[in-house]
Amino acid sequence: MEAVAIVSIAAAGLTVAVLAAYLIALALILRRVNARLRAVTFAMREVAPKVEPFAHAVEAVNLELGQLSESLRRFLLRERMRP
Repeated sequence: MEAVAIVSIAAAGLTVAVLAAYLIALALILRRVNARLRAVTFAMREVAPKVEPFAHAVEAVNLELGQLSESLRRFLLRERMRP
């Protein structure tokens, strides 16, 4: 076998080995990410019913903040118009 053929086969083998190592590392990372996402999802499912009673209070606060924001905006516009 010629030297060029041997080098070509070795390069192809090295390429396959590097790609395999990369894919294995990627699979391990994805496995860890999946496990963490499962933990977060489980925690969110546990927390959601506990914070549901606060929804009405938060909506009321948001409404009042919106009204305050609009009042401040009108006040600033009036102040800018003053000579």
